[in-house]
Amino acid sequence: MKDLFPFVIIVGIIAAVIVGIIWRIYAERKRTEKMQQAAKTLGLPFYSTGDPALLNKLANFRLFTQGRSRKIKNMIHGETEEVEIGIFDY
Repeated sequence: MKDLFPFVIIVGIIAAVIVGIIWRIYAERKRTEKMQQAAKTLGLPFYSTGDPALLNKLANFRLFTQGRSRKIKNMIHGETEEVEIGIFDY
């Protein structure tokens, strides 16, 4: 029985990692669905992969120089005569 203990620990860790990955994928899909629904409610276009041109426009803000991937996703973006709005995950 002692010989199986390390094996059980390793299998448990692997299972926890797999469950974590599956949960993250599920949570990301749910967030995308909710952002898409919000865009529809607001009557604004939704871009699941974001807009690299917007990221270039925002490059002067310190926030957008932080992080590794520096990508925009789940973007709601629209313009009126008075204002431009962009809601997204960074």
